Amino acid sequence: MELSKPYKGKGKRKIKKMPFTVKGYIMYYAFFWIVIISIYLVNA
Repeated sequence: MELSKPYKGKGKRKIKKMPFTVKGYIMYYAFFWIVIISIYLVNA
C-alpha cells in the first residue's frame, strides 16, 4: 500500500496537470479582462 500510494498519486498528478493549467489560464485571462473593463469604466 505504501508503494502503491505514491505511484497512484504521481499518475493522478500527471493527469490533473493539464486541466489545471487550462483552468488557470482561463481564470488568468478572465481576471485580465476584468481589469481592462474596470479601467475602461473608470476612464469612461
